[in-house]
Amino acid sequence: MRKEIFFVLFAIILVGGTFIRFYDLTVRPIHHDEGVVGWFRLNIYNACLGPNAPSLGYGNYAGICSSKTASLFCDMGYPLGPLTRYSEVCGRSYKYDPLYHGPFPYFFGAWVFSLFGISDYTLRLPGCAFAAASILLLLFLRKSLGDIGVLAASAFCSFSPVLVYYSQYAFFDDFFFFFSLGAFVCAVRYYAERKNRWLYLCAADMGFLYSVKENALIFTAVFVAYGILWLSLGLIRSLMKRKRINLRLDYKTVIEPMVFSVAIFAFVCAFFYTNMFMNSAGLWQSIANGVLFWVDKTNSWSGHFKPFDYFYTLLLKYELLLVLFSILSLFSLKDGFSRFCAWWAVLSLIIYSMMPYKTPFIMPNFILPMALLSGRAADYYTNRLRGLKKWIPVGLIIPALLYSAASAWDVTYVHYSDNSNGLAYVPSTEPYNQMVSDVKAYCNNYTGNQSCVHIKLADYWPLPWSLRDCKLLYGGGSASLPVVISEKTDYSDIIESERQKYGIPVKYEMRPGVYVYVYARRVNS
Repeated sequence: MRKEIFFVLFAIILVGGTFIRFYDLTVRPIHHDEGVVGWFRLNIYNACLGPNAPSLGYGNYAGICSSKTASLFCDMGYPLGPLTRYSEVCGRSYKYDPLYHGPFPYFFGAWVFSLFGISDYTLRLPGCAFAAASILLLLFLRKSLGDIGVLAASAFCSFSPVLVYYSQYAFFDDFFFFFSLGAFVCAVRYYAERKNRWLYLCAADMGFLYSVKENALIFTAVFVAYGILWLSLGLIRSLMKRKRINLRLDYKTVIEPMVFSVAIFAFVCAFFYTNMFMNSAGLWQSIANGVLFWVDKTNSWSGHFKPFDYFYTLLLKYELLLVLFSILSLFSLKDGFSRFCAWWAVLSLIIYSMMPYKTPFIMPNFILPMALLSGRAADYYTNRLRGLKKWIPVGLIIPALLYSAASAWDVTYVHYSDNSNGLAYVPSTEPYNQMVSDVKAYCNNYTGNQSCVHIKLADYWPLPWSLRDCKLLYGGGSASLPVVISEKTDYSDIIESERQKYGIPVKYEMRPGVYVYVYARRVNS
């Protein structure tokens, strides 16, 4: 294929994939988990990036190194300056909790707030941007996938219903998708070119990957297992052919680059998990706690348990095109790239299926290798056929992609919170947005300095994020604030002597089947 034609077609696919993700980024009400993510990012922003954050200019920092929370810059003898102050201030704004995954999306999201303001749009912007940027990474696999393969794989990723749907959530999976693909691209390029820069970039990617989500361990295990298998088979073949096996490792070409790569990986992980080098014990505690936490939750969090075939059912419903091309690719595993992608897709799917804990937003972990495998298959069969037969794969892919894009649009912009949408996992419903709007309208008219809204809910997320501009009070005893959000209809959450001052509670649906009631004081009461 001519270079100009290839890049024009790739640009069209990239623009299409970006458009379908960014068309209406705030159409969906904020999800429970997004509220938590937004709240953490907001805390970091307020502590070290917002207008009320302390100045980071040079000054007298003599007291910092004597404090109990002194940063590692002090411990290591670095000169004090703005970076030390920055780590001191920002480091205290976040503490890693494995329930809410890794630190990178929080710090990066807070930085986006500082650039573009704080809103539902900017909450979702970072993940969506990383999702679109992932398509660009496929260009670096042109030699391995081929021109048709890159175009097909990029189209599969651009218009995948699953990938498009979750790109509009402020979750962690778009970052994970980007860095796992980035690590893979760098590994492939290093294997082909033996240039150390690819090895170093791969190490940095892996550092970021481990700073996003704990299932980076599964990603690593898949790669390591393949490496062990590949080396073992190579050793067996050498022994059978009675070849001499050279186990010597050259220091300059092997050991030194590997040591430097490990250092890069450790630096990236340490930067985030130690709160920008503020807590020297944070790294190893975080890794150990994160692994132990999710090993336990994977086997004990019964509310998220699903049957073994859960992912297979969703794949057949939403990613039939990828499933068919992945199966077709099994007959064209003629090179190491294809064989590894098949290994990656199959083993990842089996591992996640065997875990009792399942959520649909785990699916990008095996959709990525399926897209690469399908792209390679499209290139293989297109190049094998001659004459008009060459266009048969293209003729099959284009209508299927149009159907996939239509399906992606439907689940993302039309039926995004319907019970029929298998990708919608405990979504907030449309009445939630109306409730937030009504409560904000009342609070805007309230001129007192005290809290305006009393939230009397056991599970109140994502309200703290959506009502961040209101003064909130949670839990506690009986309420008497201007607005009370409760699960009860009988006024029992309100102080008895104040109940007559409130109007009839208004009922709203926060999530499917979950209803809350908003009590508002009467005017002049």
